[in-house]
Amino acid sequence: MKHKVLMLSAASILASLSLSSCSHMGNGVALSIPPAIQAAEKAQKTIYISNVVDCRSFHVPPCTPDVPSLASSELPKNKVIGRNRSGYGKACGNVSLKDAETIEKLVGNLAGNTFASLGYNVALAKPKGRVIDAKIKITDFWGWVSMPRGSAVAHALWSFSMEQTIKMNAKIGIALEVKLLNGKKVNIKAASYVTDTPFVGMTNGEWTKLFNTLLANCSEELKAKVKTSKL
Repeated sequence: MKHKVLMLSAASILASLSLSSCSHMGNGVALSIPPAIQAAEKAQKTIYISNVVDCRSFHVPPCTPDVPSLASSELPKNKVIGRNRSGYGKACGNVSLKDAETIEKLVGNLAGNTFASLGYNVALAKPKGRVIDAKIKITDFWGWVSMPRGSAVAHALWSFSMEQTIKMNAKIGIALEVKLLNGKKVNIKAASYVTDTPFVGMTNGEWTKLFNTLLANCSEELKAKVKTSKL
């Protein structure tokens, strides 16, 4: 009787995870980037981000969960930032940015706020005269779910807690080509990776928390790289 109760409990957890990870993705996630903080010293230099390009490659089907993939070919790639898996490990709905947000806008604003926090004047439109020009390539921006090998049901029976078997992961990688006033080009790369254990399924709230941490870490990494590059 006790074994039967455990089986039902495990099945209930799996069903809950399947519903939370595959049925709640319609509205998209609204992410927050670190705000621009007034720098103690102004760099007295103006920087203009002239181009942001999404260079991610999507695979159908993906060889591993950490490779970008689409649940539907109708989804715009520049809004898709991750993919969920059901409690049984099956790939299901994509995680997408909310409303009119795109990955290019998000990363462009992230870089702009980071430069502003370092004291640079960030031009929203191309100004007259010579300025520092930055082009950004997004090489990585993806969230995925990893599960241990073996049966999820069997693991649930032993651990009584499915959240112990699941990890939510996210990574970002950006490459900047910065053209200085003297014509010299400086290449800067920043990357970050975060992982977390969801409390109850892979919900929009859990993904939002994970990606916001990722963006904050990337901003700090970019700050450190810009400081050492001495633009």
